[in-house]
Amino acid sequence: MKKHPVASVAMLFLALASANADVCSPPRLLKIVVEDRSPDMSGHDYGALPRTIYRYRTTFARIEEPIDAANNIHGLIVFNEPNAWIVNLSKREGTHLVDNTPPLIVRVALFADRARDESFPRELLSLEFGCEKEFFDRRKAREEPVPGNS
Repeated sequence: MKKHPVASVAMLFLALASANADVCSPPRLLKIVVEDRSPDMSGHDYGALPRTIYRYRTTFARIEEPIDAANNIHGLIVFNEPNAWIVNLSKREGTHLVDNTPPLIVRVALFADRARDESFPRELLSLEFGCEKEFFDRRKAREEPVPGNS
């Protein structure tokens, strides 16, 4: 069976749950739409299509993947710790997972795909969608104007 990015990403989020001490807990429901606009990524590549992420507190997240027509996959991942559901809406199939490993915290890391890259700075793995400001505030990052913006 060919592994699809949806299942890999979901398992990575679960694996990251105990990987770092920072706890991301958005106090209100957030909706985040992300796209990969890398120079080496065509706007038509599956990886460049928008994904929608919902976050609430430490235990709830929903990730809506775009339709991957080539592989007949339309991924949906829902976390309600300790439960997670990985669903292929195209085939109406799904998997339920239970994460009994404390802490029961959902992680939605910006750089989840870099977790296995040993050259990637480990501290950046705890940067999460929905808690960016808190991440930089805890590290006392300075705000600097972007050249050309007034």
